[in-house]
Amino acid sequence: MILASVLILSLLFGMLFTVLATTAYLLGFFEWYFLIILTLAVNFFIWLLSPYIADWIYRFFYHVEWIGIEGLKKRDPNIASFVESVCNSKKIKVPKIGIIKDDNPTAFAYGSAPFNSRIVFTEGLFTYLKSDEIKSVLAHEIGHIVHLDFIIMTMASVIVQLLFEVYVITRGGGRRKGGGAIFLAVAAISYIFYIIGTYIVLLLNRTREYYADEFSAEVTKNPNLLSNALIKISYGIIKNPERSEKEIRFLKSTRSLGIFDFKMAKTMGLVYLNSVKMKSWAPVEGAILFDMHNPWGWISELSSTHPLTGKRIRRLSNFAVKIGVKPLFDFNNLLTKYQVDKRKLYRNFFIDVFFHLLPVTIPLAVGGLLVSNFFTPNTLSGYTEQLPFFIGSLLASFGAGTLLRTLYTYSTRNKFEDTDIADIMDDIYTSSIKGRPIKFRGKIVGKGVPGYIFSEDMMFEDKTGIIYLNYENFIPLFGNLIFALTKTNKLIGKSCTVDGWFLRGLSHWIELNKIYVEGKEIRSYARALGIVISFLIVFAGLSVAFLL
Repeated sequence: MILASVLILSLLFGMLFTVLATTAYLLGFFEWYFLIILTLAVNFFIWLLSPYIADWIYRFFYHVEWIGIEGLKKRDPNIASFVESVCNSKKIKVPKIGIIKDDNPTAFAYGSAPFNSRIVFTEGLFTYLKSDEIKSVLAHEIGHIVHLDFIIMTMASVIVQLLFEVYVITRGGGRRKGGGAIFLAVAAISYIFYIIGTYIVLLLNRTREYYADEFSAEVTKNPNLLSNALIKISYGIIKNPERSEKEIRFLKSTRSLGIFDFKMAKTMGLVYLNSVKMKSWAPVEGAILFDMHNPWGWISELSSTHPLTGKRIRRLSNFAVKIGVKPLFDFNNLLTKYQVDKRKLYRNFFIDVFFHLLPVTIPLAVGGLLVSNFFTPNTLSGYTEQLPFFIGSLLASFGAGTLLRTLYTYSTRNKFEDTDIADIMDDIYTSSIKGRPIKFRGKIVGKGVPGYIFSEDMMFEDKTGIIYLNYENFIPLFGNLIFALTKTNKLIGKSCTVDGWFLRGLSHWIELNKIYVEGKEIRSYARALGIVISFLIVFAGLSVAFLL
């Protein structure tokens, strides 16, 4: 853990030092350093004062009750004793403890350092988790405190912020005569480092989550407790499809702090619900294998604050084997049971990437062909005359690429397959680019965004599980809004048949084609809309190319 953190921070500092050193030379130590000093000073005071600001925010918006360790003893003496013993063994102060009366199961820690750390958890932990599983969650949060993650993450974030400020300082060119081009180069490098640094900070955060998990496994002496807790927390988050907007806002606001990324809850929560219905771990095993092996799982993780749940469970299971505890999932047996075909996974992945990039690659190819073979004027006016044809050709080729991608994603070459939710959940060969045509029978049980009156999307349940339905009206935005206000509530609770395309990324969903309810058809237009927009773009491009 120390090595990973040092390497990542060193890389960030190296990027920053390169840009700052070059900029300092070019500027000759003018007023730019005042901005840097101010940035550092402001960030220092924010780091120092942020726990107290956060206390006020959580008290005002979410009515946190600061119960302290004594209040936790009244709630569950066993858990309180565990928290005290871990803190004493690690020689840190017992954190300030707060509870929020919210049914969403989550916990998070924040502070400047161990001396003023806080741990906040919700009532939902006691609703969905056993006492030992709650211990594992609180131990994970204590792990963040012991590992000084608040300090490390603040340092990394400040470095990225400074990189952006260097970009702002240098993008307008320098003050030294003839140095404008160099300044612009420094600005470009700074901005590239800023983008890279943003993803490195996310990587660092995911690394810290892994080692907080292992801290929990170490002090509880049972890694399976946290594995179970992660699955149950995700289930608890999605269990009630009609949560209030305030509850959803709370989960989103604590996304980077919490033990679980709210955006990942849909996948693991839904597959766990399916496992409960089937009385089998098969759907959860399929989700774990997708996280471990499907390249799209790795791609989706890049923008996440937390590692994919399957990867966290794998590390916890490996740790269990290491300390002589039977793991919750035997990954050697899983690979034998499902016989993952990695050649098929990567073949599908590269085909997906090919079609996904067509709206970019086709215009690039067309543009390169036009420039190298057809544009040969010797004067600027010659280029100006040919510019409409060039722009129109690029626009038309972009439309053609978009059309091909749409037809690939929403293919109708195969009929919509009669299946159930449990069957598709362990299909690890799916992606967010190539839809699998399916048909379900069940009922609509809620809105896609719980508690949000303008949500046109829905949650669908059959005898084996529950899944998210994405609806698209032919009139974007306005049509969706009208559907949400006039149709969605009326459909909730209705038995129906739906067909569409199963897609899977950080979460999974059905891109709707039709809903068959009470003898009527309700169409969704994701495929048709993509085709129509593509043709409009092609038509616009050809008009520019040949009519202007």
